[in-house]
Amino acid sequence: MKYQHKIIKKMKIYDGFFKLHELTFLHKKHNGQWSNEVKREIFSGASVATVLPYDPIK
Repeated sequence: MKYQHKIIKKMKIYDGFFKLHELTFLHKKHNGQWSNEVKREIFSGASVATVLPYDPIK
């Protein structure tokens, strides 16, 4: 299987309670050519669950 992406750089921006990385990558376009460099921020933290209270009477 050929990869459809290439990671150019992964930089750690913050490493505290949460983590923040900046990722620079290329990806294959529909015409088969490689894209220009794309930068995205990745925010990650602990695995959590959220409870949304709901009162049908109110």
